[in-house]
Amino acid sequence: MDMKRAQEIFSSQNRIPVSYRGKNIWIAELNSGSNTAKIKDDIFSAETREVPVMDLNE
Repeated sequence: MDMKRAQEIFSSQNRIPVSYRGKNIWIAELNSGSNTAKIKDDIFSAETREVPVMDLNE
């Protein structure tokens, strides 16, 4: 996925499915400077991981 699409999904009012390594995730934060996303396994999870945006799939 590219950063522009990730930003569209992150800003959307709708729930748009995104996956990382075959597992559905939530985008918690985007960093356009490093082209990375902080992701959560679910919306209620406190734990985040920082991954390259290009590794996310819609």
